[in-house]
Amino acid sequence: MQEKFAFLQVTEDKPQGESGDGEELVFNGSKFFNTGGVVSDATILEGVLDGTEDHIFTIVPTKQPGIQFGHDWDNIGM
Repeated sequence: MQEKFAFLQVTEDKPQGESGDGEELVFNGSKFFNTGGVVSDATILEGVLDGTEDHIFTIVPTKQPGIQFGHDWDNIGM
């Protein structure tokens, strides 16, 4: 059995998710310092459903359109 690696992604700005046509959910947000994210197989996203105070979580494959890693270490002097 192949091992899988997941990490938790919680946005640093106000996390938001918005429902589309009832068939899909779109998460909008960003986060710095995604330790382990670039090598993970799955990502746990957290957000607040638009128009509510409801926090929602979902597990998604990391390697898909919309999930990007900037590899920017300049903000900590590296």
